[in-house]
Amino acid sequence: MYINGLFFLLFWCLGWAEFGFVNGLYLVIVLLSGLLVAYTRRKAALGLITFLLASAGQYDHVYSQFPQPWVGKDLRINACVSKLTSNYAGLSLLLSDAQVDVPIVADNKGAKPVYKALSQPLLGKVKVNIYPYTDVAQPKLKALDQALGLAGLIGHKVELIVRLKGAKNYHNLQNYDYVRWSQLEGQVASGYVKQWLVTGNTCSVISSPKLSLEQLREKLWQGLQSYAETRSMSPESIALWGALVVGQTSALTAKQWRVLAATGTTHLLVISGLHVGLVAVLVMLLMRLLILPFSIHSSLGIRVGAWVGLGAAIGFALLSGFGLPAQRAVIMLAGLMWGSMWGLQLSFTQRLFIAFFVTLVLQPISASSLGFWLSYTAVFALGLVWYQSASQRWWHRVIQLLAAQGALSLLLVPVIALGTGYVSLVGPLVNIFLVPLFSVLLIPALLLISIATIFTTLPQFFFTGIDITLSLLWQGLESLAGFTWSQVFVAWLPLEVWVSTLIVGCLCLVIRRWHWPVLMLLMPLVFFIMIQIFETNFPKSQTHIQPRVVVTMLDVGQGLSVWVRQGEQNMLYDVGNRYRSGFNLVDAVILPEMLAQGVNQLDVLVISHWDMDHSGGLDALLQQQTVQRLILPSESKAKREQDLVTAAIKVSRCVSTAWENLWQDSDDKLMWRQIALADYGLSGNNASCVILLNVYGRQVIIAGDIEAKAEDLLVKIASKSGGMTLASDVLIAPHHGSKTSSTEKLLTQVRPAYVLVSAGKNNSYGHPHEQITDTYWRHGSHWYNTGRHGQIRVVFETNGEYQVIPYVP
Repeated sequence: MYINGLFFLLFWCLGWAEFGFVNGLYLVIVLLSGLLVAYTRRKAALGLITFLLASAGQYDHVYSQFPQPWVGKDLRINACVSKLTSNYAGLSLLLSDAQVDVPIVADNKGAKPVYKALSQPLLGKVKVNIYPYTDVAQPKLKALDQALGLAGLIGHKVELIVRLKGAKNYHNLQNYDYVRWSQLEGQVASGYVKQWLVTGNTCSVISSPKLSLEQLREKLWQGLQSYAETRSMSPESIALWGALVVGQTSALTAKQWRVLAATGTTHLLVISGLHVGLVAVLVMLLMRLLILPFSIHSSLGIRVGAWVGLGAAIGFALLSGFGLPAQRAVIMLAGLMWGSMWGLQLSFTQRLFIAFFVTLVLQPISASSLGFWLSYTAVFALGLVWYQSASQRWWHRVIQLLAAQGALSLLLVPVIALGTGYVSLVGPLVNIFLVPLFSVLLIPALLLISIATIFTTLPQFFFTGIDITLSLLWQGLESLAGFTWSQVFVAWLPLEVWVSTLIVGCLCLVIRRWHWPVLMLLMPLVFFIMIQIFETNFPKSQTHIQPRVVVTMLDVGQGLSVWVRQGEQNMLYDVGNRYRSGFNLVDAVILPEMLAQGVNQLDVLVISHWDMDHSGGLDALLQQQTVQRLILPSESKAKREQDLVTAAIKVSRCVSTAWENLWQDSDDKLMWRQIALADYGLSGNNASCVILLNVYGRQVIIAGDIEAKAEDLLVKIASKSGGMTLASDVLIAPHHGSKTSSTEKLLTQVRPAYVLVSAGKNNSYGHPHEQITDTYWRHGSHWYNTGRHGQIRVVFETNGEYQVIPYVP
């Protein structure tokens, strides 16, 4: 049974995976060959049918794409509101059954758009944001039940004017496949609302139960928020309460998520197996107590308790939003309780295999999910302890369970390291304390109080107690996350280290020797910390060798970020955009790229000017990275600077300098100079801080967003300066290659061999402009664009030779 089941799962998951057409064709040929051999015929036929069915399902699920001609147009959309979330950035709606009207293109750009009479269906879900400062985009609720508030929108049709775009990826070495995620989520487009036209009638009857449940969930969350705010609870406590009880993780800020990741406690705030299983166990215990007076047979009582507990767990999962972790938890719970519900005598491994099998059949994409493997690793380890315990004394089992929790925390370290590349050093110890606290006290108390608030008014001390408890817990987590060693990057370690450690840990669990997994998993971490301390206090004294220099223009869409690295020295020029939704390129691109190469601090950070596509991620970066020198734009901007939380040791502004070593107090030598155009009366884009780098005899110019006026001035400055020339091998294109920049005068002086343009794919500005790229060709310059070629690396060797390496050739 196990072999055939695993064989079926293998081809089922391969069919749903992004396996590729060529690889899939090779696999089909191999399976067809297996049909010719009598011994393998049955299994080959099973594998072939399973693979083809899964591949057809995956294709049907992901083929929908948002039409590119619709991007940048004011679309009129009529759709059903299936979900909404609200946070500090505004309101988000998830729309389904969308019908789209495309405007007729008018000759006069300022004319009001005219829409076609024929609507076109848009297959898939659409996510739109509503920003608080756009008055005409705010929801119209007059026709709805006022008692429901915003929750009344769920299940109603709306007519909106929106701007939409399809999913896209940033092409860097550390690339998250957002397109694939959107396809598997069924989300075909995202955007924002420009105008709210009409709030219509209710949606179709077919989707009514699901929408009614989502409406109830949102109503509970709004009621919980209102109730807690009137009791003067802090925003942090309200957000944590909402995440733990109704799965409202959207209320958590990006900073809170970073704290949870650094302390290894994310699983406590995401509705998953811990929460769903806890609800089931509590309800089962309650049922056992209720049926005791009726002298019901013990086996029947267990079966009744199992059915009621599973029903309660499903209800809780549905109220939490029924996300993928909650779905997995329900399936796993049903598999583990299958024998109890039907009175079957199944071993623990049989129950776990049933749950594993059903999960992958219903959720084949879970095979590539870190949460899936973490869940089953945890259940497997805890199950071995609980089900194989020889002692029946409750206190002995509690001690064993606590010991298992300690071993389990360390056992999950290899799985987390393999999946994320990071390890939380404080996570194992924190979880030993917090998992029992959340399981036994906090979550049950919050659930009971949340239910009680629906029926009655509770005294103030309940909410004061919750607020104090959650605030103290959060302060403790923030303090732990503040340690530089709380989370370390370990992806540089060989794969074999983590795989072998995981195998040894599992074997030690099976043979029930707790000290071995603890020692085996703790020793590498202690060894790692000792090496770090030794290298810090006893630096190498051998003769210094100049390392090569790598200049990387990261793909940050319509923005700019240039990373210069020489050995262990690092400079970053600009930090990309931060959007109104809270999404920023520091978290999405810049930090993953740097941390993947073991960079956890910057020697120099330069912000060219205050435009958001260049400086938007500054605050997010300073909250997470140590910066030795921060160079702000020449022009001050009080509104941006007063809220700036700086972790930089030295802060200054861009000023014109002579040639000097970029790395202060370092044996590595990389000459640079700054040119502050604001000193000559320019402002805005033209006041961008221009950087010249001299790399082993080669020159690179990073020109920010300067345009024709500033370029003319730059040429004049260079002609009057005896020690400065603009002739360069590499030019970071001014202003993303716009038609108001890269003038003939500048290119004649620079004569670059390569021009690197940072621009978003299919951006609405038309960057880089065709006229400008033609100019690059005429001047003999080869140009690359991040929107087409992704991340672009220029590697300079110490002998002056260099190579330009695009991510996409």
